[in-house]
Amino acid sequence: MAELAPLASRERGDLLRTSGATGVAAAVAVVSGLALDVVIAAAFGAGRTTDAFFVAARLPIGAVTILGLGANQALVPLFSTWVATRGERPAWRSVSSLVSGAVAGGVVLAGLAALLAAPLVTLLAPGLEEGAQALAAELLRILVLVVPLTAVAEILRALLNARHSFVLPALSNGILNAVAAAVIIGSGGRDVRVVAWAYVVGSVVRIAALLPAAYRRGFRPSLAAPFRDPDARAAARLCGRPMMGAGLAPAARIVEQMLASFLPAGSITILNYGYRLVWAIGGTMMFRSVVVAIVPRMSEATAARRDDQVRRLTATGTRIMMAIALPLTAFMAVLAAPAVRLVFRRGNFGTDDAALLGVVVALLSACLVGEALQRVLLTPFFARLDVRTPLRNAVYGVGTNLLLLGPFMLLARSADMALLGVAAAFVVSEYVGPVHAWRALRASTGTPGRALRDSFVRFGPPSLAAGVTMAVVAAAVDLSAPQPPGQLLLRLLGVAAAGVVVLAGAALPLGGIQTLRDLRRNLRPGAPAAAATAPVASPGTDPRAGGATAPSSAADAAPTSTLHAPEEYR
Repeated sequence: MAELAPLASRERGDLLRTSGATGVAAAVAVVSGLALDVVIAAAFGAGRTTDAFFVAARLPIGAVTILGLGANQALVPLFSTWVATRGERPAWRSVSSLVSGAVAGGVVLAGLAALLAAPLVTLLAPGLEEGAQALAAELLRILVLVVPLTAVAEILRALLNARHSFVLPALSNGILNAVAAAVIIGSGGRDVRVVAWAYVVGSVVRIAALLPAAYRRGFRPSLAAPFRDPDARAAARLCGRPMMGAGLAPAARIVEQMLASFLPAGSITILNYGYRLVWAIGGTMMFRSVVVAIVPRMSEATAARRDDQVRRLTATGTRIMMAIALPLTAFMAVLAAPAVRLVFRRGNFGTDDAALLGVVVALLSACLVGEALQRVLLTPFFARLDVRTPLRNAVYGVGTNLLLLGPFMLLARSADMALLGVAAAFVVSEYVGPVHAWRALRASTGTPGRALRDSFVRFGPPSLAAGVTMAVVAAAVDLSAPQPPGQLLLRLLGVAAAGVVVLAGAALPLGGIQTLRDLRRNLRPGAPAAAATAPVASPGTDPRAGGATAPSSAADAAPTSTLHAPEEYR
């Protein structure tokens, strides 16, 4: 067994390096998505036109989210199993059958959207005026084409991940964003219909980039009748439960949109931008990279039945997440408004719109701690291929969100406050998930109580001190006043620098810096892990999951909160 330790260490090192490269690619995709948002905002501002676009995009965005999570959690390990047990040629026939089914389903979906667009839009946004509803129906007929194109792209991304190619799949959404932004800029940004077609064109280009890469990895597409292959039908059924969980978040966003449609023009647009900004920075760029680093080790420990190792890794993940989430909340709460004004205040996106969006982002940042805890506490369940617990977790969170929406909006004294009430209901519901995950974890492997207490002691006061300092300095330099972009950028950087200095200085005596060093040492490629000390289970199986296929990579297995799946094509 000892001779396997160097090999296991090298494999973990390769995995973490791959995860790092994948994280960089995902960050590039997020930045490109932010740039695309800015292009749309500058061209069309925030009003009935953009509200109509986001109403039209709601169902396609929801379908894209569901497809992405379903493919990520189910198809990657399944494709790996097909190749390993049946060989490449039969596997490629089944994959081709899935692609044919996605195209056929897209044709049917496009036809239904053409027939039902108008009543769907009325249902989704009853408060929109008649002209905006007509525009939304027209846009929906275009945007629905993105769904089958995305289904094909997700199948190709899953196939590439199953063949140990991770960077291009992570970067592919950035390709879509860049192409869409180029199309909008090239058109002059005069007609919102161009935005819808830009997403369609970007989706086509994304497939054009993924298909040659899949071919280089051995994939040979063939003509296949949709779902005649029994394995392809089984694959569709396998995606059912992950897609069911992923569908809860779009359902909650639809209800929010229905209520926001009765608020002033631009409310739907600003709410969409707020969600996308917070989860791009927190969920995608920060939290997911931590989970990617922890999942492979936790999967090894789970397969080897090392509950002590699972508890240690959960505690380590908790400390890392809190070391990120607490300071990030402080910085976003103080700097969101001026940063949004700096980035979004251009073109037709006015000062009032940017100010309201900044307040929404600052308020939504209060749920980052809950999101971080939810992700790390659900990781042990994903590691043992338990998808029922995360599904229940999402049901509780979304249910609470929907119950709080009405009361929070009714308590508002103005339309702007009602919009903030929507965001506040979401923030409160975000902490239901960690509570449920904590209780479920206590009944299985145990909870990281000491790690959570230590994290709040070591990073809570420094984060609070940094936030207060930044607020004082921001008031002293009059950061909220209208000023040229260059001057605003310099002052914003100065306030952020003051926060960083105070954060580091306050964390030092509390042991925060040493904690970060210890965590980094524990997660380095050569650190001991379960695979080097525990009995090795059969490759790709979890003994407690009845031999179910394990995820083929950390990136594939990284759990994504189903309460707030990505709110755009990233």
